[in-house]
Amino acid sequence: MIRLFLALSLILTLTACDSSEERAEEHYQNALSLLADGDSPRALIELRNVLKLKNTHLEARRLYADTVIAAGEVAEGLAQYMRLVEQQPEDGAAQLVTARLLMESFSYEEAEPYASNAATLLPDTPEARAIDAAVDYQLALRAKDAQTQQSAITRADQILQDHPDQFYAAQTVMAGLIEGGHWSRLLDQANATLEFHSKSLPIHRARLMALERLGDLRGMEDALLQMAENFPEDPSLGVKLVNWYTRQGRLADAERWLREQTGTEPEARELLIAYIKETRGPEAALTDLNQSLSSEPEAFDIAAHRARFQALRAALRYELGETDQATLELKALLKDAPESEATDRTRIALAAILSETGQHSAAQKLVTQVLNHDPAQVDALRMQGDWLIDEDKTGNAIITLRKALDQEPDNALVLATLARAYEREGSQDLMSDVLMRAVESASYDPALTLKMVEVLRTQGQLPAAENLTLEALRRQNTNLQLLGTLTEIHIAMEDWGRVTQDIHRLRQLRSDAAAHLADQLEGQQLIQRRKTKELMQFVENQLDNDTTGAAMVIRSMILDNQMAEAANYAKAAYTAQPEDPVASFLYATTLGHIHQDAEAIALFRSLVTDDPTLRDAWMAMYNLHQRAGEMKTALSVIEEALDHLPQDAGLKWIHASHMQAIGETDQAIAIYEDLYAQDSGQEMIANNLASLLSTERDDTDSLNRAYLIARRLQGSTYPPYQDTYGWIALKRGEVAQALEHLEPAASALNGDPTVQYHLGMAYVAAGQAQSAQTTLVYASELLMDHQDEMPELQAQVTAALASLAAAPSEIVTE
Repeated sequence: MIRLFLALSLILTLTACDSSEERAEEHYQNALSLLADGDSPRALIELRNVLKLKNTHLEARRLYADTVIAAGEVAEGLAQYMRLVEQQPEDGAAQLVTARLLMESFSYEEAEPYASNAATLLPDTPEARAIDAAVDYQLALRAKDAQTQQSAITRADQILQDHPDQFYAAQTVMAGLIEGGHWSRLLDQANATLEFHSKSLPIHRARLMALERLGDLRGMEDALLQMAENFPEDPSLGVKLVNWYTRQGRLADAERWLREQTGTEPEARELLIAYIKETRGPEAALTDLNQSLSSEPEAFDIAAHRARFQALRAALRYELGETDQATLELKALLKDAPESEATDRTRIALAAILSETGQHSAAQKLVTQVLNHDPAQVDALRMQGDWLIDEDKTGNAIITLRKALDQEPDNALVLATLARAYEREGSQDLMSDVLMRAVESASYDPALTLKMVEVLRTQGQLPAAENLTLEALRRQNTNLQLLGTLTEIHIAMEDWGRVTQDIHRLRQLRSDAAAHLADQLEGQQLIQRRKTKELMQFVENQLDNDTTGAAMVIRSMILDNQMAEAANYAKAAYTAQPEDPVASFLYATTLGHIHQDAEAIALFRSLVTDDPTLRDAWMAMYNLHQRAGEMKTALSVIEEALDHLPQDAGLKWIHASHMQAIGETDQAIAIYEDLYAQDSGQEMIANNLASLLSTERDDTDSLNRAYLIARRLQGSTYPPYQDTYGWIALKRGEVAQALEHLEPAASALNGDPTVQYHLGMAYVAAGQAQSAQTTLVYASELLMDHQDEMPELQAQVTAALASLAAAPSEIVTE
């Protein structure tokens, strides 16, 4: 009976297996039929069914992998080929495909065993040997193994002798030629390879590189035109061509090419208008756009997107100062407009103008309307994110901006705004990474590049800042801001040879603006090198002794502590041009430096009497009165200045600092709050407001607000910022963070009793009794010179020392 049962079980099992294999084969044949009919999605379903029923069906796995790769799912296809090789290691074709996919994703270490196996299993297949050589070359390049590199190049070259169509062999040979700088041979090889692979963008790029290094301008133009024509799906190639024309000074050719691209899509004409604006100014761009809008017969893109171009026209008018006209036009476009993408664009254009002119509520209402219609509208999300950052709601801003990036991952403006959110939150590394992505996405747009360069300069990374500026200049080699920044970086690096080259490059541009910038930088580098005599000679010969040159000479003399000489030089300039307000200001400034305060104040007073909007004269007068201890007079000066310039942020800042100095901290906080609402992006305002909130108030709300404002200061190397953030961190109980910031701050500001007190209290919180005692005693000694000025701080230090003495057992000693 048992034998019968086992026999029946075996029969049933075999029957089930047969049935499973038959069903798998049926699914496989269905997949083949569906693929023949072009129905890939349903074919993939059938192939998945095959693999569920029979995991070892190798042809089904291969077909599945090839199908998903063809659909663009390369990672899934690669995973299937790796499984196929695992199941059947002797399958050379599968080894070859796996090696190729890994190599094309730059995973050379992972590709190496598959490439080697493929070359062994398929010795007569040129592609297998070519990929093996290519992988070996890349690994040797990384390892700096010159002998293996050369061996791989030789193998690839031998393959090309018999098989000139072998793409990967040609790539390896060309990589070696690039590494060796053999530009003529690279050009020959690229041309030969393009005979077989005319649609390979990497080979076109290699040819362009060779032509550039050989200085073949005509060849470069032809190559760029061919690339832009052959690869219309890659807009960066058109940008590269336009930038090349621009660098050659062939603006008309660039404009002509851009005009030829206009047709059905609105983006092409928008690029044309943007280029005209950049090269010939917004007025020329507006003229061109007006002609397009009024031309007959109407161009297709204009007819299909008239409202979009009318909104662009309004934006140009706004740039030209025609704010009212631009606003009226946009409002007219929105009147009775149906909900559509074009209507949303118009709302965004109007919202941008309203926001910039201080009409925030109206702007936010428009953006809300856009997001109600289209919750994923990128520009609306970006603007909303920007406003959230201004309100210090960085978490919400980051969520909003990431939602925008889900739609357009490479949108440079969204990335730049996200970088600002991370900066405000104090995440400096994330800020740098995202801002660099924005720069790359915008093809090294000057404005974004300069933001990133400033970050690098602030971090002391001058070589990185130099390289980034040079990268941007390769695309726009006549941009004065980039050229000026590069020169300033070289001055900071004290690379005087390159500074001379930079200034010569500016003078070669032969424009008034470039010449003026060159003069400024020439003076700046002479001041930096303390070459006052050479500077005076330069001013006399180059600047005809104008007040700009006089200011340079005076600054140089003051830096060299030649106060009397500076005053005499300024007096001569003033005597020569007594009606020139700049000459008067310079002379008054030097009089202040040699402590002839009455004469200096009289000159400054004369200046503001003639022109009450001269803020710097008001500030200088205030500083002289304050230095003399005339606090009431100083306050009256700044209040008088604010009567004439009520919205001036610099004067408000001085007013707040003065209120803080005389103990009117609530008034100081109110002024800083006003300044912060006016521009929350100013780090110094954020620092001062956060500092006052955390030192002068003890309530939880004030401390939380101080932290929210000061987060951006986290990790700063500027001592006052370190002190502010460190003290706030201490009050929040974050002792390690506090010490990390307060120790370098106290070291740099070793004469400031407040900073020493902050560090001492951090040591108390950390249980470091001896360090706390030493630091607080030092703070007390510093306060001996400020007893009347800082009674509250003196009391706090005394109380802290008394507490240490009374309860030493509660402190853990070092």
